Amino acid sequence: MSETVHSVSRVGLRFPSFSAPKKMGYKPTPKTPVDPSALTAPEFRKFLEYFPDAVLKEYKIPGYAFWGVGMALAQHIDYETGTGSRLSQRAIARISRTGTDTVRRVLEFLKMVGAIEVRDLQRRNGKPSENYNFRKSATVVRVLELADQDYLPERLRSETVPHQVQTVPHQVQTVPHQVQTVPHQAMIRTQDPKIEQGSDRSSPAPVVAQPSARDGAATMDQEEEFDVDAFLEGLVIDL
Repeated sequence: MSETVHSVSRVGLRFPSFSAPKKMGYKPTPKTPVDPSALTAPEFRKFLEYFPDAVLKEYKIPGYAFWGVGMALAQHIDYETGTGSRLSQRAIARISRTGTDTVRRVLEFLKMVGAIEVRDLQRRNGKPSENYNFRKSATVVRVLELADQDYLPERLRSETVPHQVQTVPHQVQTVPHQVQTVPHQAMIRTQDPKIEQGSDRSSPAPVVAQPSARDGAATMDQEEEFDVDAFLEGLVIDL
């Protein structure tokens, strides 16, 4: 602080004057929730976004109503502390475009999972109305950690998994038809009487091979006369 001396010509007095101190810059500190279980408005919106759809279906809470009622609360509450929501149920129904009965169901569900708590009661039109604060319960923390709308709790997995029937295809064993082919054996019988007695007379007549030129027989174009008796000599044919 600097001190200067000024003179006044009319009265002839001298007095010291002081310069004003320099102003220092001031940076406001943001509001932080004092209560560790307090839930801010942005965190509450994430909770609404990531809450599992399977749980809402289990408790028969429409998804559009859950989102609409929750966002109505988040828009009319302290942004940084998540406290001081003073909307009536009728006002929430108008903002979320849902019925008052649905609003009441959603609020009861949010209180059940610990996302909101009743701060105090306020009379509106002669009827008590609840004021809410957001709370960071164990369920809210779990939802924020998972961040998955399609998450399926363990208790619901056995109910939603369809029964799997193991179908074994019918195996048909096809055995190829085996045809036993027995080569035709020409039966040439001799004049042995033992063979003739043991032979089956009901069997078909043996096939007699036709004589060829190699055997000494005459062909059709030869002029020599064919001797039938000489050819059949030594052969026995069963008729």
